[in-house]
Amino acid sequence: MRESALETFAFFKKQNVNVKVISGDNALTVSEVAKNAGIDNADRYVDATTLMDEDIPHAVRKYTVFGRVTPDQKQKIVRALKADGHYRCHGREDGVNDILAMKDAGLLP
Repeated sequence: MRESALETFAFFKKQNVNVKVISGDNALTVSEVAKNAGIDNADRYVDATTLMDEDIPHAVRKYTVFGRVTPDQKQKIVRALKADGHYRCHGREDGVNDILAMKDAGLLP
């Protein structure tokens, strides 16, 4: 975890930003890291391998942390958040796996 994470997420909390963590890593592990970063409701996590496409709109309202997410699911999660009227941004991307979600988040042409 980056040294600035606690300060960054504390700032988001003061601004009433609802943070979602979407990762390809193990959901429990990501949840623990999110808790250590001070992300509210980080204990509300789901292993995305258990989600069907039709579950995603409900899941984005219920969960804060999504683990074992595929690139296609990242895109669908971003679309579901967007459909609910949420603003979106992306944090640290690690490559081609995030391109679809970044495009739907409005971060790419």
